[in-house]
Amino acid sequence: MPITRTSLDPSLTLRELVETRPQTLAVLAEYGMDACCGGDLTIERAAKAHGVELGILLGRLESGR
Repeated sequence: MPITRTSLDPSLTLRELVETRPQTLAVLAEYGMDACCGGDLTIERAAKAHGVELGILLGRLESGR
């Protein structure tokens, strides 16, 4: 599984991600991910659970789009 070069650590929880980068909330919502009830999942586990390629998700979260 290719991983995009990014400054995001895939082991961050969704909650940690949104706390430090609130602009990522919109991207997470597009994939049906939330930082409240699912906030304890890491980015990597959330991607897997939602059938999203990790590299693509990291790239989108990094760019905020």
